[in-house]
Amino acid sequence: MTTEQTDPNAGFAKLLNHVMKIVDRAPAEEAPREAGQPLRRSGPVDTEGAPTITLIEDDYGILRWRIGDPVPRLTPLGGRRAVLPNVEGEVVWEHEIQDLGKNTVVGKLQDLDRSLNSNHGLRQLMKDGTLAKVEQISSEGPILVLIHGTFSKTEALLQELNSHPDGRDFLTWAQSNYKQVLAFDHSTVSVSPFLNALEVSRLLNQSAAEIDVVCHSRGGLVTRWWLQVLDRPDRKRRRAVMVACTLKGTSLAAPERLRKGLEHLSNMVRAASAVTSAVPFTTGIAGLMSIAAGAVGAVAHTPAVDAIFAMVPGLAAMSRIQNNSELNQLQASQGNMVECFGVKSNFEPPDVKIWEFWKVFNRPFERVKNALADDFVFRDKDNNPVQNDLVVDCEAMQGVPPFVLKEWCDFKTSNTVHHTNYFTQPDTVKFMKDKLRA
Repeated sequence: MTTEQTDPNAGFAKLLNHVMKIVDRAPAEEAPREAGQPLRRSGPVDTEGAPTITLIEDDYGILRWRIGDPVPRLTPLGGRRAVLPNVEGEVVWEHEIQDLGKNTVVGKLQDLDRSLNSNHGLRQLMKDGTLAKVEQISSEGPILVLIHGTFSKTEALLQELNSHPDGRDFLTWAQSNYKQVLAFDHSTVSVSPFLNALEVSRLLNQSAAEIDVVCHSRGGLVTRWWLQVLDRPDRKRRRAVMVACTLKGTSLAAPERLRKGLEHLSNMVRAASAVTSAVPFTTGIAGLMSIAAGAVGAVAHTPAVDAIFAMVPGLAAMSRIQNNSELNQLQASQGNMVECFGVKSNFEPPDVKIWEFWKVFNRPFERVKNALADDFVFRDKDNNPVQNDLVVDCEAMQGVPPFVLKEWCDFKTSNTVHHTNYFTQPDTVKFMKDKLRA
């Protein structure tokens, strides 16, 4: 039995090493770890003066990200570090990064987007299942457009659909019933959904063909800005199936919760690492951590780090706060009518150890032992827990009149369906097919 099989942290650390080779332009090569060798550092580590990101498992089994101080000059055998004052944990993974100048932060965000997805713009799904450059947008319809979510790309969505017979049947059906099946790949970190929508409208407004859209997560905001606000008014029909979309933002992106939200996502990936989104989610999280650490230096104070995160355009635009200007402008827009359908799930994980972190971030009153009192992410204005699918609040998936979702594929409270596996569910695929070309 391998170390990764016996220790879930080993597999996650291995994944982090892999994604940092994607994120870093010139990563330092690490000596290969022999089978059975402990993952934790086995000797003194001098990190004083260097920007560092460290992933720590606290005494309650929760993964914690730490940027900068407090960092002891020598790490004793056993690898324990301070996460916050009076809270210690065991080092799972550590990475030193390049110190960034303030003017390079935007450039690094753009680099991160290229690491997540090297294909930007429109591609066409071919009969053989490959994606190819679009030679011409059809003037006849209907056209189906696939729009992915944060930290993702079209290949991930297609991989989920191709993982089961119903998904493969849907793709075959789409090829037979649409003049074109197009995929819009876009930056999700360095660019706001509005700017993504400007790009897709520029590309697709040249055709008046009927448009259907399947979108996931932040892809719903891109779709709304495009079809509701920026689309040509003479299009006869606009229809969309919105799968767990952040139509009112997400609590994970609220400024005061964003760092905790990234920790929540890290724990989610560790618990559900078999899903196809494991690599992109981890790339996005580790990339944002390294950019924040490089921007604030080796001595990182919480307000400075939070300020860096709050300036990430792709996340700030989804922040579920009352003064989110971009969301408020979108909600106030009348624009074109769009016929919309939704897919959602309230995820309540099975009572097994790997999902213990869920109680920390979702049910504060069940956290009897945890010392960090402000971890709670998914909450309403009165600090009460709200339903969510691990990434988006269920209430935030609802539309705002006149943009309302007509019907739902509602998995209700489920211990299997969450934000990263909707497209592997036969019920999702059946709903999409029924509503798109009914």
